[in-house]
Amino acid sequence: MKKAIHHQKQNTDRVILTTYRYDHSSNAGPIGVTHFHKNYEILIPVAGRSDITVEETTYTVRPGEAVLIHPFQPHRLHLGQRSYLWCSAFSARLAGSLDGMLEGTVSGNPVFSPAAGVTQFFLGEMMRCFGSWGEWNTITPEQKLAAKACLYAMGSEYLGQSRHFLERSAKKTDRLALAVTGYVAEHFKEGITLRDVAVGLGYNYQYLSKSFHALVGMNFRQLLNQYRMEHATALLLESRLSVTQIAFESGFQSLRTFNYVCRETLGCTPGEMRAEAQRKGKAPQ
Repeated sequence: MKKAIHHQKQNTDRVILTTYRYDHSSNAGPIGVTHFHKNYEILIPVAGRSDITVEETTYTVRPGEAVLIHPFQPHRLHLGQRSYLWCSAFSARLAGSLDGMLEGTVSGNPVFSPAAGVTQFFLGEMMRCFGSWGEWNTITPEQKLAAKACLYAMGSEYLGQSRHFLERSAKKTDRLALAVTGYVAEHFKEGITLRDVAVGLGYNYQYLSKSFHALVGMNFRQLLNQYRMEHATALLLESRLSVTQIAFESGFQSLRTFNYVCRETLGCTPGEMRAEAQRKGKAPQ
């Protein structure tokens, strides 16, 4: 993982499913920079041409093709004129047996060509059940079945065409980057340090300390605070928990630290963020 990487809300354990429909004007947003998340993501070009960079390789994809991004795999998107791209990210909880088959693998080529009927089914069901833009922390049993059906249909096409590109033995640095980000994703609510990560993963602390920034594009504290802030932001906007409760629920050791990190990363305090969201009707009173 190289510079300019940040992660998205799909990293938090709260998000089960996200759907987005991007057009070329979206490139100013987070999709235009390298990012990663903990969920599987399926990208489908519906119109025009899109350039999708996965790891360090750029693939040009057009309607009739699709891309499957593995968890914690760095990627960025660039959409051409008059183009738009459907993006759906599924948690491992939804991926089920597909996650079991893909866990721990990397793909030498994430692009595949699903049957036209599969693509039509996927897009139709996702639009019917979830619309073209949103994220879900909870879904109904009917939505869960529909999401699984869509993912399994597309996953079957991907496995059928990409099985010979899948590898269990990624480069050592790639394996370590995936392991580190995965560990932080699971333990960010705890008072963890980089030494805890090294012990938890069985790596030499001195080696991990020297190589961490090169692996993930930021220092350990920045990565940890990003996970904590995304979780905290969701709670500020979606719950009635107090700011102090949210601070500790998100892994911050004190309200003072929470306030400092929030102001440093978002330019405001948690209280100011919530008040502004409430004023706009985007958070519960």
